[in-house]
Amino acid sequence: MNGYFPFQEVRFSDIKHKLPKESWAYSRNERNAGEFENERVLYHAGDLHLKNLNLDIPLAFEASSSDEDGSDFIFLILVDGHLRVDHHISNHDTDGATELYVLGDLQARNMVVGGQTIYVTGALRVEELFWGDYNHGDLVVMEGTSAQVLMDTDGYVVKLNGEAEVRQRLSQWDAHGRWQSLDLTTLNELFPANCVIEVDDSPTLNRTRVLELLEAGQSVILRNG
Repeated sequence: MNGYFPFQEVRFSDIKHKLPKESWAYSRNERNAGEFENERVLYHAGDLHLKNLNLDIPLAFEASSSDEDGSDFIFLILVDGHLRVDHHISNHDTDGATELYVLGDLQARNMVVGGQTIYVTGALRVEELFWGDYNHGDLVVMEGTSAQVLMDTDGYVVKLNGEAEVRQRLSQWDAHGRWQSLDLTTLNELFPANCVIEVDDSPTLNRTRVLELLEAGQSVILRNG
């Protein structure tokens, strides 16, 4: 992005007082003798507008950034204001990507995430798809949520406060907390055929293919879905 870098790099200890006290990062740090105190954080004061946000390599804003040895790992991004992302927020690695905390509203066209906490103190507005995958991640929204499709798979946890305006809710857990398979017919109606796969006889989405479409600037929801 032509050298544009919208964040200030700080340590967790510098910004922890701004985090909601019940949030995972804050509460775990307090319970475990400050285990995150020296972790690297990207901080932005005020509202922020981005084209995309990659939670695998948020330092990719910098042309010189490299993460081959893991030295560039960012523990958490904190936006102290509203965050608007024109196209997508995403990550490939669902086993430990960068946390995202927004102290305001979060708006994005698509979100394909997992492996971190995403905490929004305001409202979440997703124009098309929100997909959270794997049990190493959760979404917490405090003041209302809207999306065309909101999907959680493989143990991902969704905690929504306020009104939810979601056209299609897809989950592998029913209202009583029992596991259920996603409906193959529904997936085929909503998504391109090459995005729908079966894993252990259970239909789901091909994460790699979904991210390829997003990174190409395309929609992953069929127009007639």
